[in-house]
Amino acid sequence: RDLHSFPTRRSSDLTLLGQQHLGHLWYLAVLLTFALVYAAVRDVAAPGPTRITQPPRAAGIVAFIVALAAATFAVRIWFSIDRWVAVLGVLPVEPAHLPQYVSWFALGAIARRRGWLESMPSRRAMTWLAFGAAAAAACYVWPLWSGGGITLAALRWSAWESVICTGLCIGLVVVFRDHVAGSGWVARFAARNAFATYIFHIPVVLGLQLVIVHAAWPAMAKFCFVGALGVPLSFLLAAGARRTPGLRALL
Repeated sequence: RDLHSFPTRRSSDLTLLGQQHLGHLWYLAVLLTFALVYAAVRDVAAPGPTRITQPPRAAGIVAFIVALAAATFAVRIWFSIDRWVAVLGVLPVEPAHLPQYVSWFALGAIARRRGWLESMPSRRAMTWLAFGAAAAAACYVWPLWSGGGITLAALRWSAWESVICTGLCIGLVVVFRDHVAGSGWVARFAARNAFATYIFHIPVVLGLQLVIVHAAWPAMAKFCFVGALGVPLSFLLAAGARRTPGLRALL
């Protein structure tokens, strides 16, 4: 499942102004809201000096997973996965995944101020990446998914999903820190244009899909075709947009 996809059907709770919605840009709107709240908190409560501390060990990470799983399970008792609500009639939100989004945004801010992103040992991060990847792979073997409610399946999926996102978030950050960040012009080009690519990739992907929609190809062949062409074309479109006067400052 794509946890960042906008629902194809409109929830009864999702009544937006003018019957319009933000499409795939809802995630940017949510992140912008988090950033504004964080800026407001920092403005009101003057932060103390930056304190460099040791990154969390296994016990702390497991405690976080348990707390995240409990919060996710509790929210999904009332708001199942794919149930969307419109905050103030403008911002589409899926409450079922808010515990993950909020907790990891907060942890990212804490990790930056305490130097965890730089000091997390590679071996520890790779262990958690293995846990996350194994948990994600298991979803294709066993039917673990559950939308919500007060059921053992919902509790199990909340815990399983918490392991997946925690393991991948810890591990992938360190992988990119050690092997990708600043390593050549391709990585630097991708980093500069990633935000704009997220905004502009939809017409590229849809256009390529329309080109082969009637082709008698296997699904995997179509996936490879769209992926192989869609990724570079989306980045090139984004790079061109960033050179456009007026858009450069926004992208």
